[in-house]
Amino acid sequence: MFAQEHSGRAAWRGRPGCRAAAPAGLWPVHHRGLSGPGYRAVTVWYKAFVAPLTTSVTVHDRGPEHYTLVELAGEADATGSEALHALLQSQTRQKPALLIIEMSALVFMDSSALQAILRARLALEKSGGRLVLVSPHDTVARVLEMTEVDQIVPVYASVAEAVSR
Repeated sequence: MFAQEHSGRAAWRGRPGCRAAAPAGLWPVHHRGLSGPGYRAVTVWYKAFVAPLTTSVTVHDRGPEHYTLVELAGEADATGSEALHALLQSQTRQKPALLIIEMSALVFMDSSALQAILRARLALEKSGGRLVLVSPHDTVARVLEMTEVDQIVPVYASVAEAVSR
């Protein structure tokens, strides 16, 4: 959510006085509040569509490399953090040698998702396993860089690359 100020009469979709164009994927909610000289109208933009977090788990136990692949898609935020934490916790209890989290379809991640990933990493390290991240979406990669999680958890471009190391 973010707010955008504009003076004059508030409007939407080309009505007079509207200086704010809707940012992509956001929907306006206008709060009129006080009016008169010296007051400004503020339009608050909310996300119109939220992509819920979806997950899938595949255990690869054939061939020379054994690993568990967790694929994340959508948005990993506070609304799905408990489910993500429970999923990663259940997978770490299986004690895989390698747990790969594939993130190419994950378009957003907040601190609660980072916490779930870091907890899973610690649990796996205690049992001698490894956790790696694969193909993060640009916005997710930026979060990993800004928080320096990419310095703690290895990030690879592909599943094949992660398995080979």
